[in-house]
Amino acid sequence: MNKIQYLDSNNITKCHNFNTQNGNKPKYKVRIYNDNRMTITLHDFIPFKDREFKQPVPKANTNKLANKFMSYKDYVRLLKSWHKKLWDRDFDQSKCKYITLTLKKDLDYQKFTKEFRRFLLYVKRKFGEFEYVRAIELQKKTFRYHIHAVIQFKDYPMHFRKRIIENLWGLGMCHVKRVKDIWAPLQYITTFKKQHRQKDNPNYTWFLRGTKVITCSQHFGTKISKDSYEETYIDCDHLKYIIDYHNELHRNNNGKFVRVDQHVFFNKKKADLDTCKDMIFIRTTREFIENNF
Repeated sequence: MNKIQYLDSNNITKCHNFNTQNGNKPKYKVRIYNDNRMTITLHDFIPFKDREFKQPVPKANTNKLANKFMSYKDYVRLLKSWHKKLWDRDFDQSKCKYITLTLKKDLDYQKFTKEFRRFLLYVKRKFGEFEYVRAIELQKKTFRYHIHAVIQFKDYPMHFRKRIIENLWGLGMCHVKRVKDIWAPLQYITTFKKQHRQKDNPNYTWFLRGTKVITCSQHFGTKISKDSYEETYIDCDHLKYIIDYHNELHRNNNGKFVRVDQHVFFNKKKADLDTCKDMIFIRTTREFIENNF
């Protein structure tokens, strides 16, 4: 999951693609949302579709790290799935607040999540009904837990201030921001952080197994309706232009975030598992969309 400035458009367009129309020329599906976002699907791909490929029966894992810590692979998969889930939802950002809750002293995971549930109860009593998404992270130096959360209120609170939130939290400093661009915090909380990966054991993170790194309430956001987007297909040249255009914006610090996900598949030529770029998520402008689609 990287920003597009780390991508080479030539490598992207060389990926095998199964979207074909009008002959064998590859086509890439683009979903264009009303709020000027785009999702480009590079593959219609089902991993392990080949019946001849049979995965070996997994053996009992005797690795002590594997029994204690969440694997790096599972962590990245979790971030990817949450990003896709949130990307396909609508939000009323005019009623949202973005908060960060920190700790003065160390707490274990169980007590930390218990204190957060208590905090949510206090917020509900004081400010009314709301929905939320929250992500647990580790600080770089102390490795203490802290939480980033986006709260969407039913009725926007007029006195939701830092001092009040710190009193409700009671365990450390808090930061409160009004949400002007909902996708900025949602992108941040679903982005990989280097400090979460163990340096000596890069296959594992510092999160304990079973940690709910990201979670949200049942009705956070609403499912996007079919009227909120349109779909079309583009060829390799068009895809290359879109990537290069937004790549240049990022180089000049004028572009908004772009994210790339990948999937794992069985490569027959290598006779082993391999990875391939899967989807590209872009935030652009209405002008660009109208001039290019």
